[in-house]
Amino acid sequence: MAQDTPDGIGIDELPAVIRQWAADHDIYLLPALSTAEEQHTVCLEPQDITLGAFCGLAGALGARVLYQDIEEFDADDFTLIPRALADDSGQDPEELLDEDARRGLISVRSQARPHHGRICSVEACFVHNGVAHIWQATAPWHDELAAEWLDFLALKEHAEGERREQEEDPAAEEARQAAMTQQLRDLAEFRSARTATARREIAERLFPDPDDGYHHSWRLRHVLANAHAAVQLDAKAVYEDFENRLDELADELLASALLDHVHGAGPRRIRAADFLTQRSGGYPPPVRTLTLLLGRPQLKAVKVPAQDALPLPH
Repeated sequence: MAQDTPDGIGIDELPAVIRQWAADHDIYLLPALSTAEEQHTVCLEPQDITLGAFCGLAGALGARVLYQDIEEFDADDFTLIPRALADDSGQDPEELLDEDARRGLISVRSQARPHHGRICSVEACFVHNGVAHIWQATAPWHDELAAEWLDFLALKEHAEGERREQEEDPAAEEARQAAMTQQLRDLAEFRSARTATARREIAERLFPDPDDGYHHSWRLRHVLANAHAAVQLDAKAVYEDFENRLDELADELLASALLDHVHGAGPRRIRAADFLTQRSGGYPPPVRTLTLLLGRPQLKAVKVPAQDALPLPH
């Protein structure tokens, strides 16, 4: 059920209120600001606003200059492997490709060639009160080619990692990866990380790139996969043990005073989750264990005062 705002309007009714207000006051309604890193920038795409409406907005705001950037597709540049992607030997990077990667490169080049010289992206921009409004459209075929190129680079990275692995001492590499994996397992921050991106950021901070390029990336990927799998198993073992000691843990949670003066089921779950995470050494609790803990009689017996009603606006 939708929760009312202080003015009594249901949250699900607010978009219609905004649209009506914009129409009544002849106001352009734009989507939320993008997550662009640059400050004072609004990034828009065709699904947000048409180019015609974007130009109309520029005129309505009194913009005197409309910038444009029309990019033509260069198939040769698009499928060129930069020398920077070569290894330390200085060889032509294409000579280092294995058969699968070669086929991938040939496939991308054959798909890119028919689009040579076509317009692949259009940008328009105006500035109003120090805020740059940017509209950008990219050809769908260009997005598809970009995805194909990323697939090729993944094949190339794999080939490079396999080649370097064969050149090194396998036992030494295995020992190194095992040590790195253990370091991550011992790190509470890594144990509590909930996303792959967060885990990778932690690993990259702990093991910065020693400038050996793809080999480091390949090693780090293996270490991350092993460490995550190990942490999952460790957490499973910890919480299986916890579920055998729920009454003991419930008594500890009560004694910790973490639930004192905490109102509502949501805040209680958060406090209990914090307790279990700290008690386990950094492993976030499964929903099952958290629910079973809060269902213990000694915790259910604690009366939770109802939240005070929010005062109505005058």
